[in-house]
Amino acid sequence: MAFQTSGGLDNALKLLKRLDLR
Repeated sequence: MAFQTSGGLDNALKLLKRLDLR
């Protein structure tokens, strides 16, 4: 994974959720 920081993972999850809600 490119995101090794918890913040990066959190951002990735939020982006995925936003795309899914789209």
